[in-house]
Amino acid sequence: MVNWPQQSLNYVLKSETYNKPNNNKKEINMPAVFATILTSVVTKLFTEKFLMRLVILGLEYAASKSTTQVDDDVVAAVKEAYYGPVVE
Repeated sequence: MVNWPQQSLNYVLKSETYNKPNNNKKEINMPAVFATILTSVVTKLFTEKFLMRLVILGLEYAASKSTTQVDDDVVAAVKEAYYGPVVE
């Protein structure tokens, strides 16, 4: 342990730089942080494959609500065009 003279120790403890609050800290804007995270997640999620799957699901839902055969054929044609021919 260093034995400093009491006078110099008091000077250090009372100095402006020692007791000065740190004003260099920037406050974090949490809504902006969450918006950035959400934007990056959504950007990664919406790939072509995901969006096409959503379109096909929407077409299947709409076709199931109607009574005509034409829209079922359209859904089958879209699925075949995107996924390829069905192999059984």
